[in-house]
Amino acid sequence: MFEIYRIDYFIQIMDQALYSLETRFEQFQSFGCICGKKFFKAEIDKILSSFEYVTRKVK
Repeated sequence: MFEIYRIDYFIQIMDQALYSLETRFEQFQSFGCICGKKFFKAEIDKILSSFEYVTRKVK
C-alpha cells in the first residue's frame, strides 16, 4: 500500500515541485542577466543540488 502511494503520488508531487522551483530560479537568473547582475547563482546551485539529492534518495 505504501509503495503504491509513493509511486503514484509522492514522487510525482516531488517531481512537480522540483520543476516549479527550477523554473522559478531560471526566471530569477534571466532577470539577473537583464539587470547585468547574477542573482542567487551560488544559492541556486546549492538548493537545486540538494533537492535532486532528495529525489534520488526517494526513488
